[in-house]
Amino acid sequence: MNTLVLPLIYLDNNATTQPRRVVIEAQAEAESRYWGNSASPHPLGQEAKRALQFAKLSIASHLGCKGSELVLTSGATESNNLALAGVFEAEQYRRKARKHVLVSAIEHPSVLEVAEALEAQGAIVEQIQVDTNGRINLDDLHSKLTQHTLLVSVMAANNEVGTIQPMTEVAEACHQVGAFCHTDATQWLGRIPLNLAEWNVDLLSASAHKLHGPKGIGLLFIREGLPIAEQQHGGGHQGGKRSGTVDVPRALGFATALHAAAENSDWGPVRALRERLFEGLVQSAALVQRISPIDNCLPNTLTVRFIGVDSQALMASARTICCSPGSACSHASPKPSHVLMAMGLDRDEAAECLRFSLSQATTTAEIDQAIKTLSEAARYVRSALGGFA
Repeated sequence: MNTLVLPLIYLDNNATTQPRRVVIEAQAEAESRYWGNSASPHPLGQEAKRALQFAKLSIASHLGCKGSELVLTSGATESNNLALAGVFEAEQYRRKARKHVLVSAIEHPSVLEVAEALEAQGAIVEQIQVDTNGRINLDDLHSKLTQHTLLVSVMAANNEVGTIQPMTEVAEACHQVGAFCHTDATQWLGRIPLNLAEWNVDLLSASAHKLHGPKGIGLLFIREGLPIAEQQHGGGHQGGKRSGTVDVPRALGFATALHAAAENSDWGPVRALRERLFEGLVQSAALVQRISPIDNCLPNTLTVRFIGVDSQALMASARTICCSPGSACSHASPKPSHVLMAMGLDRDEAAECLRFSLSQATTTAEIDQAIKTLSEAARYVRSALGGFA
């Protein structure tokens, strides 16, 4: 007997996105044309160097900064490491070095773990609390800022729940005490217009693969004149801030992805589909609680709690839905999301959450099928566990 196999429905775009066709084509062309080392003085190298400069200028135009203020990295994880560790190390050469570092409680591990590592080097690290919507507590930020604060890191938009932060206010508070402001804008870039002049942050991280670009390339904006110590040694590339031969084709792929995102800037239909998903789950008696805020939230992101249903069990019963659970596996041991717990959920509640992140390619038919599949799976899991149906 033939078994009907339903197609996969991809709702995990905050994890990674499918590269646009125009990006794949641009990168493929660049692979065959700009294969020279952009640091080499011969014609092939200089041609690659010009292509790299073009890519940086193109990316900079979408951020509102100078091409010389951009360092291309392997991704936002490396960018976050360079931002925090690089600024802290450079500061320690000063006679009265600042050692106080503030990070929000809902940062990505590539910020939180770097901050933890800096404590072994003498850093004094504190976390800034958030409210039940995941929005940073500005009063808590102000109360913890001192004349000894060196750096504050607050992500522009959260990867798990989509909460958008008031970066202009955060940066202003930092500068009042002479501290630098860093933001991880990985989820923001390509979905909401970004203006560095308006935010006035000092450092900004991002990755190309979150906006339908290639994996393996990211950026770190470093405001001109800001001291930062190189963390990847071996050649003094990119103004002595990040050694290593730059991947020119991926840089051009990044630039192409940003250009395409700017040309496809209408996220209204995606926001409508997000709400259709939530309302559909509510109406189907899936017994869900909205965790992501309605306002000040990424247009594509929805985290919900399926009350009484473990997220891992739900995903196992709804295999055609590609999404992310409210817990992360580390060393084969399930661990509750630090983001959800910072927002006030307990371990059991966090373990009942799923994150859905849509794209502009998501269709109404996919959302309706997801509602049906998830609702049936939730009822099945509850029934199997002897809970309410």
